[in-house]
Amino acid sequence: MESFIRKERLKVVIDGVPRTLDGEVHRAAGTGVLYSRNRFGDVIVYVADFAPMHTPYVTRLIAVHNAS
Repeated sequence: MESFIRKERLKVVIDGVPRTLDGEVHRAAGTGVLYSRNRFGDVIVYVADFAPMHTPYVTRLIAVHNAS
């Protein structure tokens, strides 16, 4: 399978401080879904990418949860 995204860097700003999302990326076998989780204190950032087979696009969901 060809990957469309070879390399990227995602950042979020939490309380005015830029943070790099560098959590371990997991692949849900056979689904085209990649996901990761990053925790910064009481803030959890979830990233999920969905790349349907044989399509030229990627759909991304970024969700932020305040665990405090």
